[in-house]
This record gives sequence, C-alpha cells and structure tokens, in this order.
Amino acid sequence: MDAITDKEKPTGVKLVLNSIEDIFCITALVLLAVFPILESVARLFGTGVPASSGIIVHLLLFTGLLGGMICTRNESNLAISFVQYIPEGKFKNGLNVITNLISAFISIVIAWRSFFIIEPGDEKMIGFVSNRTLALIIPIAFGIIAFRFIRMSKLSGWKIIIPIVVFLLGTIVSFPVIAKMIWGFELPQGLENIFIKYAEFVSFIKLPVIILLIIAAFGGTPLFIVLSGIALILLQTADSDTARIVDGVPFTGDIYTALINDKIIAIPLFTLAGFLLSESKAGQRLVNTFRNFFSWLPGGIIIVTVVICAFFTSFTGASGVTILALGGILYAILHEHLKYSQKFSIGLLTSVGSIGLLFPPSLPLILVGTVMQVNIFHMFLGGIIP
Repeated sequence: MDAITDKEKPTGVKLVLNSIEDIFCITALVLLAVFPILESVARLFGTGVPASSGIIVHLLLFTGLLGGMICTRNESNLAISFVQYIPEGKFKNGLNVITNLISAFISIVIAWRSFFIIEPGDEKMIGFVSNRTLALIIPIAFGIIAFRFIRMSKLSGWKIIIPIVVFLLGTIVSFPVIAKMIWGFELPQGLENIFIKYAEFVSFIKLPVIILLIIAAFGGTPLFIVLSGIALILLQTADSDTARIVDGVPFTGDIYTALINDKIIAIPLFTLAGFLLSESKAGQRLVNTFRNFFSWLPGGIIIVTVVICAFFTSFTGASGVTILALGGILYAILHEHLKYSQKFSIGLLTSVGSIGLLFPPSLPLILVGTVMQVNIFHMFLGGIIP
C-alpha cells in the first residue's frame, strides 16, 4: 500500500505512542543481533550470558509482533494488489470496509485465544520473568492490530455499531477460551456438550470459511490474516481431541512455538542486513565494482546484473530487497544507457535475484530445513549444484 501521506502523519499523543512502538521494535531487533555476539564472546571465557537462549527467542517473538503492529499502523501489510486497479468509488470503499472488518475479526479471535498458550505446569522462568508473562505480547499485539483494522475501516455515525458487532462475534467465537478465564482449566460438566457442539459447528463451516478467506485475499485482505484464518480453522478441525479443539491450543500454541524457534532468528537478522545494505549505498558500490570487472566483456553488463543480484540476495535473504536496493540503478544502466528493451530489463531484474536464494546463507533454505526438520548445512550443500 501507499505510505502515509503528509496529511495523515500522526501528531500529539499518537505520535508519541508510535515513536515508543518504533523504539521498542528497533531495540528488540538490535538486541537480537547483539545477544548472540555477547554469548559467543562470553563462551571464550568459559561462561555464557544467563538465560541467553530464552531471551533471544523471546526477542524474536517481540520483534515479529511489533513489526506486525507497525505494518498495520502504516497500512503496509503484504496483500494481493488486484484491488488497486478498481476505480475509486462506493464499491472500492465498501470492499475496503469488508476486508478490514474480516481482518479485525480474525485478529480478535487470535487475541482471545492467545491468553492460554502456556498451560499450567509448562511455565519457565526467563531470567526474572516467566514465559507466560512474556507470551502476553501475542494477545496485546493482535488486540492492537484488530483496533487498527477497525480504524482503517473509517466507519462513523450509526455505522460504528458494525465494528462493535464484529468484536462481539470474535468474542463469541472465542467463548471456550473466555470460559477458561472464568472457570479455570477445570470446567463445569454442563459446558462439555456446548463445547462438543461448538467443535462440530467449526468442522461444518470449515470449507465455506476457507473459500471466503481466499476470496477476501483477492479483495485486498492482508495475506497474514488470510493465512492465519485458514490455519486457525484447519488446525482446530484437524485435532480429534475436543478439549484441545475448543481451547485454542492447537493454533495459538503453534504460533508461540513457531515464533520462539531459534532456527528462524535469521529472518529478522536478514531483514536488518538488507536494510543496512540498502541504506548504506552498498548496492551502488557493488555495481561499480562488478562493472569494472565485467563491463569489457560482450554482454558484460548482463553478467554484472546476474552476479550482483545473486550476490546481494544471498546476504539479504530476499529477492525483493535486491530489487528495491539495486533495481533502480541497474534498470537505468540497462534501459536508459545501454538501450535494452524495457521488458528485457525488468524481466532480467525480477528473475536473477532468485538465483541467490540457493546460495548460503539462504533464507528459504533455512525455512525449508526448519519446517522439514532437516540439517541446514545439508540444505546448503543441496543448493549448490542447482
């Protein structure tokens, strides 16, 4: 989406709150990079940073969720861009309202269900704070995200009742978790039949909800909301244990486990590396260096483009970052100076960045290895020949 315009820039209390949010996110990201260094240095002296592993993985949790809050605040969540081709008018405005309310509804459900991620007996101390306390960032973050989606719907007057209805529906859907908040984990026997009916209803609406979410994706609903909603209903209906279906553990527990997986710490660090490379004009210097090496060859600039994009992508972890950092420079050289066609120049730039995804350190290979429980080093070796 477009960046915030000058008229929409926050002021006063809102500006202060946004600045605090930004500072927390930047601090968590910096600490995420610093802690492994401190741990490595401390091990040289036969010691280590106390609770460093737990601190690092929870910094990852904070970084991811704060980043999600900021993206929602700036209306920059990743979404299918089909809706931008729809002319301005009532239809587009109505579509915007619907997609934002769907996003708010799913965020509310996740927020409610995140209160019981860690069951009694599974609590651990991370330094002086329990992991249950640290995990509260999940319901808080999704609650704020839901509020921001509601604000983005821009409903006023009598229509303000619609977001209230959405909140109530999200709360009703999350009734099992709220029941546990009221009665604890030992629920009255009378609720058992209600919970069973609830589980049967969720299974019944599974397919229509998935179809609705896929349609909503093409309407501009953020992809993380679409994927979260589909995962929410599939994980609930895939578990045969009714108690676990209704208490939300299969979904929100997986969120927590995934976000504190130490193998994916590379993701925000790749993002940080890409930002530093982009903002430090490293791309321009790399272009100049490789031009000096290869520009004398026939088609040398094409070789420069392939090599530098692959090189840059391998260190940033994403071809999109490469296109943002180098696309403007290389496009000007290819199209404006060397007169290659626009289609050829754009096609080359958007494709060659993907080559670097196979070179270590490679973010996709790390993700695939993490999900498939395969040795990451073997994944790197497997990517060399392709």
